Formats: sequence, structure tokens, C-alpha cells
Amino acid sequence: MRSATGKMAGPEKPPILLAIMGLRVRRSMRIPSMVLIRLMPSAPASSQALAMETISVTLGESLMMTGFFVYILDVHRDAVADSEGNNYKLLCAEEPGAAQLEFVIGSSGGGLEHPDWRENLKLACAVQETLYAKYPTLMRPVTVRNSRYNQQVTTGSLLIEVGTAGNSLDEALAAARLFAAGFAETVLA
Repeated sequence: MRSATGKMAGPEKPPILLAIMGLRVRRSMRIPSMVLIRLMPSAPASSQALAMETISVTLGESLMMTGFFVYILDVHRDAVADSEGNNYKLLCAEEPGAAQLEFVIGSSGGGLEHPDWRENLKLACAVQETLYAKYPTLMRPVTVRNSRYNQQVTTGSLLIEVGTAGNSLDEALAAARLFAAGFAETVLA
């Protein structure tokens, strides 16, 4: 297993110091059109379609019972590995026991209707900016993709990758606690 504390490392590029990357992301948060974008499939199309169909039913049932959503947090664990299948372990430099996090924002770029995707992007950027103030290396750059990930259901929908397959459960839970505090601080402000 490979480890990258305070760096973003992956099979497609050499490690990049997140402090440097964070400055770029922080500046881009004020102008969402400049958010860093990576396009890559997160799962085979068949698995992705089945997951989206399942969660769509769940979201529909929840919406029928409550009549509204304020926020939807879709929590995943990322798969960051090299070409030989070695998993990367991504850690926050300020809190070495915490995995790194990443927002994945769906858009209408794939041709399906998702008119309010920029609202979800604004929320992700606001939360990321709050977290950046205390933990500059906790969040990886925001990723915007050409799929919707059921985020078209309502504004306030976020997909968050908590660590990678290389991180331990304790590292993922530590990151989730830091995220929860920053998320609450952002939305309750």
C-alpha cells in the first residue's frame, strides 16, 4: 500500500503538494467556473447504473414521506490506485489520523437535465472553504463530472468521497468528524 500524507498522489500524475493545490482551489471557490475539473469513470457503467437506480427509489420514497430535503449527502469511498492495482492511502497533513475527502459534483454535461447543478457546486465550495481554513490538506480538489449522481433531485445534494480503499475505517471516521463540523459551521452560518 502506498501513502501520501499532505499530498495528492495517484496513478495519473506525480504527487502535488496540496498546500499549493489548495491555494488554487481556494481562489477558484470565489469563481465556480474556474473549479478544477477531472473527468473519469468511478465505476463500470453497469454498476453505476444499478447504484443510481437503487438510490433514486430511496430518494423518491424519502421525498414522498417528508415532502422535502434540505441536504443529501451521498457518502462513498474512493478507489485511487496505480496501474498495478496498488491502493493509495491519502491523509490530511494537519490531522494525520484523518483521510482526505473529495466532493464529486454532477452536472448536465452528459446531456441529462440538471439545471441547478451550480447550486450544489456553490455549496461544495463553501464547505470546502470553511474546512480549508482549519485543515488546508483535508479536501482534495472538487471534481465536476458529466453525470448527475441523483444530485438533480434537489439542491443541497453532495457526493463526498471519504478516503480511499487504502485508508482504514478509523481514518475515514476521523475525516467524517472533521467534515461534519465544517459542514455544520457552513450551513448554520
